[in-house]
Amino acid sequence: MRKLLAVLFLFPLFLTATSAFAISSPELVKNYYEYGLRTTSEMAVYNGKVYLTYDDGITGSELWVISSPGAAPTLLKDINPGAADSNPNELFVAGGKLLFAADDGVHGSELWESDGTPAGTKLVADFYTGPNSSFPTNFERYDGGDAVAFQANLQTVGRVFCTMTSVITECRSDLKTSFSGNYAVEHDGNLYFAANDSVNGQELWKRDIATGAYSLVADINASGPNRGSDPKELFVIPGKGIVFSATDGVSGVELWFSDGSTAVRICDIKLGADSSSPSDFALINNGIVFAATDSSSGREPWISDLTLNGCQRIQDIVPGSGSSNPREFQAYGNGGATAYFAATNDVNGEELWVTDGSGAVLVKDINPGADDGYPYSFFTFNNNLYFIAYNPQTGEELYLSDGTESGTGLLDDLRPGSPASYPYYFDTLSNRLVFLGYGEKSQEVFFTNTAGDTVTQSSSLLGPGDESSDPGNLTRISDTLLFLSAENAEYGIEPHVLNTITQEITLLKDLQPGANDSFPTVIGVLSGKVIFTASNSTSGRELWITDGTPSGTQLVKDINPGSDSSSPARLALSIPMILNGYLYFAATSPSEGVELWRTDGTTGGTTLVRDINPGSDSSNPSGAVIANGMIMFAADDGANGRELWKSDGTFVGTTLVKNIDPFSNSNPNWLVSHDGLVFFQAEGQISVGAELWKSDGTEAGTQLVLDILPGAGDGYPSHLYSFQGDLFFSAYKATNHQALYRVGAPYGPSDVQLVKDTDSGTPTGVSVGNFAELSGKLFFLASTPGEGEELWS
Repeated sequence: MRKLLAVLFLFPLFLTATSAFAISSPELVKNYYEYGLRTTSEMAVYNGKVYLTYDDGITGSELWVISSPGAAPTLLKDINPGAADSNPNELFVAGGKLLFAADDGVHGSELWESDGTPAGTKLVADFYTGPNSSFPTNFERYDGGDAVAFQANLQTVGRVFCTMTSVITECRSDLKTSFSGNYAVEHDGNLYFAANDSVNGQELWKRDIATGAYSLVADINASGPNRGSDPKELFVIPGKGIVFSATDGVSGVELWFSDGSTAVRICDIKLGADSSSPSDFALINNGIVFAATDSSSGREPWISDLTLNGCQRIQDIVPGSGSSNPREFQAYGNGGATAYFAATNDVNGEELWVTDGSGAVLVKDINPGADDGYPYSFFTFNNNLYFIAYNPQTGEELYLSDGTESGTGLLDDLRPGSPASYPYYFDTLSNRLVFLGYGEKSQEVFFTNTAGDTVTQSSSLLGPGDESSDPGNLTRISDTLLFLSAENAEYGIEPHVLNTITQEITLLKDLQPGANDSFPTVIGVLSGKVIFTASNSTSGRELWITDGTPSGTQLVKDINPGSDSSSPARLALSIPMILNGYLYFAATSPSEGVELWRTDGTTGGTTLVRDINPGSDSSNPSGAVIANGMIMFAADDGANGRELWKSDGTFVGTTLVKNIDPFSNSNPNWLVSHDGLVFFQAEGQISVGAELWKSDGTEAGTQLVLDILPGAGDGYPSHLYSFQGDLFFSAYKATNHQALYRVGAPYGPSDVQLVKDTDSGTPTGVSVGNFAELSGKLFFLASTPGEGEELWS
């Protein structure tokens, strides 16, 4: 038995050969280097401590706290008890409390608050009643920081505007919002935001902070089939009003201004119905600097003094119709004397630039030559400019600038050499900069000195180890026991258990005696016991169970008797299907083929649910999700082809939902549960190819959402991903050309929107997929003929 030297937070685990042992418009994210497991995704400083979302491999993704710089994180509260994740996100401080969204396993992802104690960490409101989620996001402080505005999903309504004060927390079901670019701002005693009252379309609204009264500021786009001006990029000009982008239905998306009584268009930069799409506003010399597109110079930096037609291009950085694509303007100096931003030219690539409003100059070519330094995440602290940038020698790291070329340089190579540290979630603590990033061996919370020019301390989020044992299948058994598979030269890859108190790792059983491997693979957890498959020469690959002790590690049932294997497998690769105390899986038997089974962890309780394809032929159930108390999956009954099925765990309750393609197979796949429905890709007869469908579990409620690639062509919607109240997916808009789409409630054809076409000018060779959420953004991979496969957000 081996004792580890320090508390083990997360894999990788290690042993020697002799041991017993975590929507704006999508943008390309460049210079991606895969680090490995991400253990934390959110962070905020509250009452002198650092709070963060962290997964220690035992309690799931929960809320943790670091009490002082350099200290190890400790669990604040296991909101979703056991190994399940509560996934705290959107950490935000307002009204003297730490606010965030979390899922306790009962109410879905809802609004929570904490005073820094376990008892004071509690649910604020269940906006979307029951297990469904309201996904509160876009938090913004107002009224001196005592109140907060945000957005949440309401049942049958969709995404709406909400506020939380010391008196009341409320969501306005009559004021629908759009997630992208729609943060509220405060000015002159009012809270401004964009909302749709179902009469005027998406327009500019305000809330009187003192009285709580709501009113429409201006009906900018008051006519036509697409009513609503869709205000975005709301930005406060102190003492004057707010600027934003909007369209009146005639002039396209242009620059607008409001003093709270009405709204006027300042400039029509791109004349006619085309849009200049102003964005990335920042204060400069009593005006604003921003990015905009005109007909002659492409997308370049602009300035406005906020008078009518008072807009002019600062500089045509890429001469002619080409674009420098400026972004992330950051005011700097007293009164915003200058503004820093990222821009691209043919000589230097995308690098750091500065403007005083009269012209623009390159500050420093961080990645020398035409390659990109890709600076981003600009902010100021202690009269210095901070940002993240890339250089091939150091990777993506944190930079510091005093505004000069000589005074612009790397703060610290936190992960030495070319690998990137990817710093993110910046905050301040006792006049020190604190942020997350990857160190030499693990993810860490870093702290600077008070000058902000040196990293002085860090708190590691990963335990130490020595020689790798290729650990895997980490699964919580109890508060003190962790199941895992690991390799040893003496007995191969076998099941082990970690005692988190004694820090000892021991072999449970050598299921395949000697140096050969049993290859244990976890199927799920039931009543504090791990259900897994393992292989040996006696029973083949079958179902096993363990309570974390050698004597409690037993064969559940030899479904395919003798040395042949039943090969139990999950119905979905990443998620165990557990319903009403039973774990559901697919397994093979000689008389039934591959069919739907369930187990309660006992031999007698491990039974065939239904022989969907009667006899020895297989129905091959797969792609399952749980929704509305049912398991929904794809299967072939031998008569209707491969179609959508559902099961409540009984023979009679296991039925065909709908024969979508009566003439062949509809082949449902990419099933995902979202907002009480199941969405999936299916092929619908001859006239409709593989497109997006939805189902409530009934035949009548199983319907085509939209024929994205009209006619018999296939849209092939895939990588379906539920994110902050909407469903995102990739689909083909043309042969061999994918784009990013989203759909929101009530999920009809008109609710499907094109989010991003990563290469709209190229008819072929574009793909989109592999979604993941981090830092409140949706990341995905996209390939184009020009860029190859890269990371976007």
